[in-house]
Amino acid sequence: MTCHLCDETYKNMYYNDYLSLELHFSKSHFICPYDDCKSKCYVAFQTENEQKAHLEIMHSRGRNTSKTVNATALLGFKTNDEND
Repeated sequence: MTCHLCDETYKNMYYNDYLSLELHFSKSHFICPYDDCKSKCYVAFQTENEQKAHLEIMHSRGRNTSKTVNATALLGFKTNDEND
């Protein structure tokens, strides 16, 4: 199996099993730490912002009833009216 997140530079890297690929995800990418996503396999992200968006949308139960995501934060833009 190969990593779907790596670019063309690493397209010939193969992993013997999912555990090896998961180790690669945790070292080179950003993997979702929740068991329900780990059981689905391949829940990993190229950037920390992608992972944070996933965590906010999929795992923020009870913390925030709003599922609104700040798109400018996801894209790395900052605005003058941000209070965070």
